[in-house]
Amino acid sequence: MKRFLLALLLIFAVFALAVGIGAALPSTQVIERNRTLTHSVDAVFAVLEDIGTYPEWSSFVPDGAETVMDARYGDGASLLWEKEGALGSLEIVQTSAPDLVALFVQSDRTDRQVTFALIESETGGTLMVIREEQSHGGFPFLDRLGGRLRQGRRGQTLDSSLAALDGIIPPEG
Repeated sequence: MKRFLLALLLIFAVFALAVGIGAALPSTQVIERNRTLTHSVDAVFAVLEDIGTYPEWSSFVPDGAETVMDARYGDGASLLWEKEGALGSLEIVQTSAPDLVALFVQSDRTDRQVTFALIESETGGTLMVIREEQSHGGFPFLDRLGGRLRQGRRGQTLDSSLAALDGIIPPEG
């Protein structure tokens, strides 16, 4: 009986420590990535402002998802997607030509605010900075700690999206 109570106390202590760590983590996860693209700011902005291009390059729409668009360009443009019962949407909430596009990304599992900032590079091309913010509500341990564990993988996914974006922009000339 003594061992049972000791084991129960140890389990409770580990759980309380994990909850405490989770509660101490910030409630919003922020991931930033940047990449110098080979195209001009105007060419990159034109693709970002066109919500119809996002299934081709971004990780916000799953591969093979069925999509439906409302408006296609600029503020208020939106795209709905569905794949195997999972639903999601993208909406361009703000554009400021030629250097800013902000999105709201929503899916069954998460809501994100994404901002693309474009800066003309001194060496030619465009320095693109992507900032993704995701709020973790609910039980602090599970959501916040889980978000930290997924943060590295999400950053790699954003890096892949930026590389794919650079590949689909048509040549200028």
